[in-house]
Amino acid sequence: MALFKTKPSSDKRPKARGASRRQAKPSRAIDWKKFQQWVFALMVVAVLVGIYRGAEMLLSQSVTRVVVNGEFIQVDKRDIEAEVKPFLGSGFVTLDLAGIREKLELQPWVYNATVARRWPDEIVITVIEQTPIAYWGERGFLNFRGELFQPSKSIELPQVLPKLHGPDNSLDNVMSHFSQLNKALADHGMALTALRLDDRGNWSGRLNGDINIVLGRDEVMEKIQRLLVAYQQGLSENFHNIAKIDLRYNNGFAVAWRSKHSKRV
Repeated sequence: MALFKTKPSSDKRPKARGASRRQAKPSRAIDWKKFQQWVFALMVVAVLVGIYRGAEMLLSQSVTRVVVNGEFIQVDKRDIEAEVKPFLGSGFVTLDLAGIREKLELQPWVYNATVARRWPDEIVITVIEQTPIAYWGERGFLNFRGELFQPSKSIELPQVLPKLHGPDNSLDNVMSHFSQLNKALADHGMALTALRLDDRGNWSGRLNGDINIVLGRDEVMEKIQRLLVAYQQGLSENFHNIAKIDLRYNNGFAVAWRSKHSKRV
């Protein structure tokens, strides 16, 4: 009886030919950090473009209204507006405010000017007019700071102002003498209505009441003091009848009366 031996089974499995085993690749994760960087960069660009567009629009914005404020007597608001008009073409932001102010202050009757922008298309101008305290020469005036300004047109002011005269380089000297003399006279109810210094250095003037005075070259204050002493000693009683006082004498003065001949005092 034949015995058949079974072959032990092999654990090895035959490999398939012409085919390979594939494994699934893992999905790629999104780099959120880099994505956020890109988004931030785009936002920055958008903001910059917006700023640029806004600045461009702002720079091209024109001024459509000019407001002029101030209390005017001699200044004409139309003249102010005419001086400003050539500046308005540059736009609201680039408007030359300093240039406008300097241009306005060249006008004789303008003492001070301020210029400001008012959003979105307006500028506001505030003008302070000159306040004259005295005439200077034939056409000039002095303001409260003793500064000379000369209008292009001759004008007679309604208020009574003292009239000062002198060579071109004598303004400070005349103002100083006028202030000192007027202060001494004011204590006795008198005032200078005019003071003149001629080219030779001689002083003359006029008191209230239309009384002319001749002071000469030197010791002007001492001569006025001498007159005031005589005024207190009795000259005041007939002072309104005096037409002229000549103070050029060393120890006295001469008086010309309105209705009588001149006599020495």
